[in-house]
Formats: sequence, structure tokens, C-alpha cells
Amino acid sequence: MLQENFLKCECGLVHSVSVEKIEISLCAFSCVADFLIKKKYKKVLLFCESENELENQIRESGIDVKSVILSNLLATEYYAKNIKEEEGEVVVAFGREELISVAKYYAFMWQKQLVVCANKNFADFTFSSFAWLFDGVQFCFYKTMCPIAIFAETKEKANKYQTYYLSSKILTMFDNEFAKLVYKEDACPRMQDFLKKTMSFYVSKNNKMQLEERNVWTLVRLGLAMTFFGETKYFFGGDKVVCDMLKNLRIDADFLELETIALKLAINSYACFIKNPQNYHVANLNLQIKHASRLLSVPQTEIIKRLAKNEISCATAPY
Repeated sequence: MLQENFLKCECGLVHSVSVEKIEISLCAFSCVADFLIKKKYKKVLLFCESENELENQIRESGIDVKSVILSNLLATEYYAKNIKEEEGEVVVAFGREELISVAKYYAFMWQKQLVVCANKNFADFTFSSFAWLFDGVQFCFYKTMCPIAIFAETKEKANKYQTYYLSSKILTMFDNEFAKLVYKEDACPRMQDFLKKTMSFYVSKNNKMQLEERNVWTLVRLGLAMTFFGETKYFFGGDKVVCDMLKNLRIDADFLELETIALKLAINSYACFIKNPQNYHVANLNLQIKHASRLLSVPQTEIIKRLAKNEISCATAPY
């Protein structure tokens, strides 16, 4: 769908995305084997945590596939570095976000292509070129391998990071922001081209999409944007970070409400950055919270609490 291009843009940034296919549906994983056949891969490494039907589907298509079962998986740099190199042209990462981050690091380390098959607890950065791993002191983002294809199924409903039940109002706000940026020419030419391609792909399927599909597609677009801009500090996997903060603070609030707050912050940061890419600091989620903290003269943790209780508006963040 989107071809990689490393030419420096007139806006001063270098934009690149190598994703060729995106499939978001109830049976997305049934399309993986056909994609691998189309790409003429002969040897596939399937990263997973247990035996699964996807391995059988790939093998039945005539492709040599080897499962790399990651038992006792830890999302750490040390764990990823110590996975033995195996023969194969492409890594198919099938599972939760932690496994996908480990697979990204492995694919980058051994220079193999990557296919992401996300079925549990994925966030926006799951679909980016960044891996989220523990470095021995803290979790960090590592610039790794951009997936060549993305497959995400929408039947796993009990998942707090997939934002299945977000209101259509939040999604409409996101889509309107894209439309303004694309058609009112508020972005640089290469950004416009990127946005038009992702927007046209989304709009072409939009009438047939269920709400959960639209929500997952929103996360995919945010992830692609991270790769496109070559940075995570504009987004942080925004919905996941804010949800984690709220969970750690043990806020007594409806979870769906917290998800809405989290994605709204991520969307605001995304829109802010595209409108003013040179001033990246204003799109930093942590700085948005810090600014509101100073403005109201209360601790940053109190800002998160108030967001959770809807006592202040996300509009207090600087744009």
C-alpha cells in the first residue's frame, strides 16, 4: 500500500514507510499465507508462544515454515538478543504486543523482513517500526524494522488497549483532523501524500467497517505515523501510557471512559505535531500533562486523576 522512500522532504524531515498490505477484519490471519505466497518467500520464521493454526495454514500453502516458540517470553532487550539466529527470509510475529516487540528487535538484528499479526493487547506503537523493550533499568523504544505487512483480527473483544468501544465522536474527530490536513494543505507535500494514501484506503472500506475495525485502524494509522515521522516522542503509544498511569494510580473510574481520555490525548498530540512538525515539544504527551500541572498548580498525578474524573478538559494542553 505504501512504498518506502528515503528522500529528504522539503520540510526538513526524512519520511519512510515500507508497509505494503494492511488487513483488519474478523478473519485477517487467513490472508497471511496468500501474502507470503505473493511475495515468493521460501522460508518463513513464525514467532509465537504456542502451537497455532497459522503455522498449519502457511505450511499447507507450500511454504517452508519453522515455528520459533518463545516460552517464558520477556519483553527485554536481553531476551531478544539471545534468540538464536535461524534460516529464513521473513519473520511472522503472531501474538501479543510483547512478542511482536521481541520479533521486531530480532528481525532488525538479523536483517530479515517482518510481518506483524497482532491478536492481543496491541497499542498504536505495535504497528510501528519501534519495539518497546526493557533495557535492564526501564522500558525504552528501540528503532527496529518496519513491518512489510500488518494483519489484525477484531474478534478478541476483551482487550483494553484495542479501544473497541470508543465513541464514534472520537473517531469522527480523528477523521476530520486527517481531512483538514490533507485537503486544506496544512502539511508538507510528502506528508500530504502519505495521509492521502492512508485516508483513501480507510475511506474505501469505511462503509463496510464495524466500529471495532475502525478503532483498530485508528491505532494502525497512529503506528504508521510513528514510523513515517521516525519518532515516538510525539505519541508514546499514547493510549497505552495514559491507561497504564491511570491503572497504577488505581483510579476508581469506568475503564471505557479512561480509554476515551487516553486516545483523545494521543489524537490531539498527533494532530498537533502534523500542524507544526518543527515544534515537536508541544506534541509530547508528558509535556501536555506537565503544562496543565503548572497551569493549575497541582501535581502531575493529580492532572491524570482529574482527567479520569472529567474535572478538566484535554483542551488545557498547549497547541
